[in-house]
Amino acid sequence: FGIGQAHQLQPLAFDVSQILPCTLPDAPRAMELQVALLRLAHPDSTDLDFPHALTPSDRAAKTNDTLGRPDLAHCLAGLADVVAQDVYATDPALHLALLAAKLEDLAAAPDARLTEYLGEFFAYHRSTAIEQMQRAMAADSAPPIYWLADLRAAVEAQGKALIAGEVPRLDGWPEGLDQTACVARFRSSVRDFAAGLRAWPDVFAVALERSGEWRAALG
Repeated sequence: FGIGQAHQLQPLAFDVSQILPCTLPDAPRAMELQVALLRLAHPDSTDLDFPHALTPSDRAAKTNDTLGRPDLAHCLAGLADVVAQDVYATDPALHLALLAAKLEDLAAAPDARLTEYLGEFFAYHRSTAIEQMQRAMAADSAPPIYWLADLRAAVEAQGKALIAGEVPRLDGWPEGLDQTACVARFRSSVRDFAAGLRAWPDVFAVALERSGEWRAALG
């Protein structure tokens, strides 16, 4: 789950002469997935880094992924990063198909295996959050008392959740889902996204071919 999680760059411009991967249409924090899919599809592309940090303006209003529940985009981004470690061809559609195959295999797993997978994903997410917060506390020799107290409380809360276990309800899913419902929803979401990855290269090719015609129609 942890491959490449430090890379959170937000793209500002794209070369649309090459395929751009699809992403989740309704995920508040889909940027991480978009970046992971771009790196998977075009591993040899050039990144231009700027000395400023950018983030979507509504992110502060959402549950923080480090301190709260992970969402589906975070989970899929981790899987995309894992697949990206073993691609050698130069065809971006083939790279997306490799991820689709992995997702299809995951969706075909029995309930017990998916339950185990989600449990491991949540445990990884919680333990990573604890490690990041502990590093933050250690990095400041004289932190503000209120900040340190809040951070220690957050570490304790994450630790309790990690030890006790939890229903694997991803952020954005309805509250009240039990474990069986979470597994079923995850299976359906993963299968749908895999189908999207399979279909996307043809959709993008049509859009690229007819883009001039569509722009002219718009005026």
